[in-house]
Amino acid sequence: MCSSLSSRNEKDTPYHKLLTAVLKSAMQDIASQEKGSALYQDAYRWIYELPPYTGMYAQYIFSITSICEHLDVDKQRIQRHVKEHYVAR
Repeated sequence: MCSSLSSRNEKDTPYHKLLTAVLKSAMQDIASQEKGSALYQDAYRWIYELPPYTGMYAQYIFSITSICEHLDVDKQRIQRHVKEHYVAR
């Protein structure tokens, strides 16, 4: 890796910021939208890996699995947090 890049804090990279924004956006869609809205439903399916976000999709760079792995975040912890704070309301 280039020395100028390796000295940067990984959290400061545009890639890390983008993946963080994708995860936050999905959580905000669930927190702020009505359960019947398209945004809520799509975010819910993405976070819980329901169709169409199943199977091979888990390997894609913008799947919740890939994002959580890159960010070193426990996917199940995210899912529990969403369920406890937003879905159960």
